[in-house]
Amino acid sequence: MMESNTLTIEKIVNGGYGLARTHSGQVVLLHNALPGETVRYHITDKRRGTLFGRAEPLHDKYAGRIPPPCPYYGKCGGCNLQHCNYDEQLNIKTKIIAEIFHGVFGNIKSCVSSPEQFGYRQRIRLQVREGNVGFLRFRSAEIVPITACLLAQPKINETLGYLLKKGSFHDLCENSREIELLYNPMTDAVILLFHFRRQPRPAERTLAITLAESISEVERIFFTGSDFSLKGPYPDTGEQNGARSLSYRYENSGARAPFELSWEVGGFCQVNLRQNENLISQVLQLCHDMKGAKILDLCCGMGNFSIPLGQTAGSVTGVEGQGAAIRAARQNSAEAGLTGTRFIKGAIASVCNKLVLEKQQFDITLLDPPRQGAMGLAADLAKLTVRRMLYISCDPATLVRDIKELQQHDFQLTFVQPFDMFPQTHHIETIAVLEKN
Repeated sequence: MMESNTLTIEKIVNGGYGLARTHSGQVVLLHNALPGETVRYHITDKRRGTLFGRAEPLHDKYAGRIPPPCPYYGKCGGCNLQHCNYDEQLNIKTKIIAEIFHGVFGNIKSCVSSPEQFGYRQRIRLQVREGNVGFLRFRSAEIVPITACLLAQPKINETLGYLLKKGSFHDLCENSREIELLYNPMTDAVILLFHFRRQPRPAERTLAITLAESISEVERIFFTGSDFSLKGPYPDTGEQNGARSLSYRYENSGARAPFELSWEVGGFCQVNLRQNENLISQVLQLCHDMKGAKILDLCCGMGNFSIPLGQTAGSVTGVEGQGAAIRAARQNSAEAGLTGTRFIKGAIASVCNKLVLEKQQFDITLLDPPRQGAMGLAADLAKLTVRRMLYISCDPATLVRDIKELQQHDFQLTFVQPFDMFPQTHHIETIAVLEKN
């Protein structure tokens, strides 16, 4: 600990920190803070001239402050807004987006609330160190052992409770770096994915079968590692189709017909499935004039947007770099009976460049990149897009950076809508719409 004193919090900024300034004007970013509060602060770090630490409110507490319900809060590095009631979390996130977009766009929509404030995560990834199973402390390699996570789907916590009592589970943990618990909505059961340091041996495969058969909530077990591909399932039921997949059926997304999306174990899906349904619905509304349209879906994953869009659009071209996601997208399209979709495996930048060279154009382009965004793509996106672009982002800072670049290539920003995909945390999903001038 470097220092202890008192400050007044000005606002919450991206990352969930409370921002304050010392008498000399030094910026201080503090966890466990809320706007207007007078706090005692403890500095723990200094990076690029900014002080970081933790706040202890003294008086003038923010009206939205509540006791955090999780016993690990403040220790585990996951959540950082549990000390604030949910309505105020939404207000804070809306203000964060407005602050980040200041000078770029002013008409920010209110953050869309999640159907569930807790118990929404379809999967969790636990770290394993020296017999401890849990989450990392904030900015630390130290493990905080847990027995349940309030953000996880209840079946995951139920299963974790049984696992922690099993010697076979701890035996498998000995050679694991991480363990994922994946809830399969279609079976109401949990899949385990052990991230092994080496290939599993026959005895460990037998142990996995024993463990799965001893807990009814465990559907199947897989192994993966940095130097080997997915191994499993254990036990092997002989199922040919779907043995390595999870599925979710979307009934209320606003699509022309309900549809089912499947993805491979270890593959990507939005962890908040019910809020993802709202996100799909918003995308469909923003692509309202798509009958007969040509749509380009970049970073399409397993077809999260391509499949519902493909029910109405003239054609959908999905692009994705991950082979497992492309396989799932093609399968999901076939299961939905779509004939106007095609999916290309490849790096987004190189595929876009190829499409430009082929002089292809699309009425609507969707872009849903990973956290690093899509810097350097604006020129190609301008050539590919005729009418409209939807940019879905999990990082507001890179989103604004990329939008500024797109605005230099005849795109005009017309709509910004934050979505709360991750309640109790600072993370914000955002949809931005850009029209071609």
